[in-house]
Amino acid sequence: MSMRLVFLGTSGIGLPLVGLANPPSGSARHSSFCLVVQPSYPQPPTIVIDAGPDFRHQWTTWGEAPPMPDAIIITHGDFDHIGGLAGILPPAPLPLYAPAFAIERLRQYAALFPARPTLEAFRFDVHEVTPGQTTSVAGIAVETLTILRSGPANPDSGVLIRHQGRSFAHLSDTSYEIDASTRRAIEGVDVLVVNTPIMEDTGYHIGIPTTVRLARDVGARRLVISHRGHTVSDEALAEVVRDDPWVTIAQDGMVIDL
Repeated sequence: MSMRLVFLGTSGIGLPLVGLANPPSGSARHSSFCLVVQPSYPQPPTIVIDAGPDFRHQWTTWGEAPPMPDAIIITHGDFDHIGGLAGILPPAPLPLYAPAFAIERLRQYAALFPARPTLEAFRFDVHEVTPGQTTSVAGIAVETLTILRSGPANPDSGVLIRHQGRSFAHLSDTSYEIDASTRRAIEGVDVLVVNTPIMEDTGYHIGIPTTVRLARDVGARRLVISHRGHTVSDEALAEVVRDDPWVTIAQDGMVIDL
C-alpha cells in the first residue's frame, strides 16, 4: 500500500494557448490543473484536488479512474481550478471541500447554468474548510494550509496529508510570501507540489527559483513544480532540473508513488 499522486493536468488554463506559441502536433502539451491523491493506493479513497476546465476529458481518459471521485477539494475559486465542475454529474451528492471565499466563487459559477443554478443542483455536498484546521475528507485527515495570495481576509488554501508514514503537501497558486504556519506544517514532507507558473516572483505567484529555495528550506525530500505558464521556456526548466535533481517538472499523466 502506498500514497499515489496522479497529475491529470499541470498548467493553468492549458498550454499551448490558442494563437500564441502554438507548437506542431505531437509537441508537449499541458492541460488545466488537476491533481489526484490516493492516500492508500490501490485501495480507496480517490480524492481530486481542483478541477480545471479540462477535467471531464482528463477523468474519462485516465485508465485507472473510478466511476466517480470520493471527494473533491477546491483550493480557490479561479476558473482554471473550478471550470471543470460543470462536467460532473454525480449519481449521489458528491462531497466538495473548499474555503469560504472559494465557495462564494463556486456559487457564482453555478449560477451561470440556468438548468442547475446552485451547487446543490449540481449534486455537490459542500463543506467549508478553514485554513489551519484539519478535516476528515473521505476518511483521510487533510490539513488546510493558508495561502497568502488573495489577501489575509480571503486566503486561498493548500493541502497537507500525512497518512501511514507518508506525507504530501500542495501549495496551490501562492505568492512568494509563505504564511509562517504553512511553512511549519510542510517541514520535512516527502513530496511538495507547488503551483508556480513563472520564473520571477510577483505578488500573485511565487517564482520557480524561490520555490526551489522554499523546498530546500523546509527540508522537502522532493519538489514537484506544476501549473506551468506560457512564459517559461523548456531551457529554463532544464536548468532547474540540472542543478537540482530532486526537483521534478510536472507533466500531464505523471504518477508518483510515495
